[in-house]
Amino acid sequence: MLKKLILIAFTLVVVSFFYYSFDPFFLPRGYNTKMVMAAVGLVILGWEMLKSKDLTVSKPIITLAAWSAIISLIALFAMVFNGTIDTAYATYITSMAVWLSSAFVMCYVIKSVHGRIDVEIVAEYLVAVSVIQCFLALWIDNNPALQNFVDTRIVRGTQFMHEIKRLYGIGCGLDTAGIHFSLCLIMIAYLLKKNRRTMTLLSSVLYILSYVVIAIVGSMIARTTYVGIGLSIGYLFLTHDYSSVEISKSTLRILMSGFAVFVVGVVFAIYEYNHDAGVRHWIRFAFEGFFNYFERGEYSVASNETLQNMVKWPTKIKTWIIGDGYFTNPYYNDPNFIWQGQNKQGYYMDTDIGYIRFIFYFGVIGLGAFAGFFLKCTQMSIKLLKEYKGLIIFTLFTGLIVWMKVATDVFFQFALYICIGLMMEKPVEEEQENQLESSEGE
Repeated sequence: MLKKLILIAFTLVVVSFFYYSFDPFFLPRGYNTKMVMAAVGLVILGWEMLKSKDLTVSKPIITLAAWSAIISLIALFAMVFNGTIDTAYATYITSMAVWLSSAFVMCYVIKSVHGRIDVEIVAEYLVAVSVIQCFLALWIDNNPALQNFVDTRIVRGTQFMHEIKRLYGIGCGLDTAGIHFSLCLIMIAYLLKKNRRTMTLLSSVLYILSYVVIAIVGSMIARTTYVGIGLSIGYLFLTHDYSSVEISKSTLRILMSGFAVFVVGVVFAIYEYNHDAGVRHWIRFAFEGFFNYFERGEYSVASNETLQNMVKWPTKIKTWIIGDGYFTNPYYNDPNFIWQGQNKQGYYMDTDIGYIRFIFYFGVIGLGAFAGFFLKCTQMSIKLLKEYKGLIIFTLFTGLIVWMKVATDVFFQFALYICIGLMMEKPVEEEQENQLESSEGE
């Protein structure tokens, strides 16, 4: 029993190193936990291929490599055509490979510890580490000794979080954390709906409690978490069977559990709001729009107003087509940049909106290829995990919606789906069907 608990604790660390990757003091500067996992993944993969005497590379991996190579080549062309040195997405094929290899390690460890790998066990680990990160963020904020230990012995680069005065965990902060929290909220809603008839009362309470913690504390860390709250609720409404007027016992049990957890959570939050100045500050930050509505009569959030000022479209046809070749503000890293009035600080063209930054970098050609890559990831994941089609599609929605706010991607989640699909034990009939499709393709 003790050995099993130790293995589970080790697995939680591995999952956190992947999902909330960070630059630790115990590694050389510039290396993060995800990169180390990727290197380990290559070793494990090579060993497994030698043991099985099968050196072939699966078709999904080849397809991913081809798509990411196209993105890299478009970015490289945008750089050469515009005479820049910004390699932000010219190395995307490497980034894709790192995420995929590190995702393989995470899935490999889970399968080794539990003897199986599937979407649900991976989701449970992701939700667990996200809840832990939420509590860690509050603990770090309220404990100066722990904060100093994390800042000086664990994570590099936390000084920026202090400058902008934001909550952070270990590798967990800002919009990146918000995207991960959003995906976890969607996974919780999906699995509650999917397993409502077989889920025990304890399991449903734990899922709902995790949802409440991530929704509330996650919003304190990053308001991008709202995306997950909206999409998870939207999923439940869109998939509800409105033809039936009766509520099943399983659904009623989950609703009652959810209501009870929600009430307890609200009471606890109100108590902390009135007795802890730090918690009061972060709750007001997380739900700034609602506080402004009830106190001033209008729903407004400072970050949304900032985002509105970032809507700046290209004025040149060339930029629309192939971009300017700049993703990062060239003031910081391009000595050949000719000053033409752009802001010397912040983002290139003063915008952090994902769609606009991609256009400024490699135009609609690059943006189209990038979006096409994620559509292909979605299609590939659904083919491997047909049972989880809805979850995979809502993962795509998360990425496309977040691009309205920030330039990032959700490939790390698709990397997990693809690894799970390739590593799962498949029924004989499905295996034969896949082999037939492969032979026809050849």
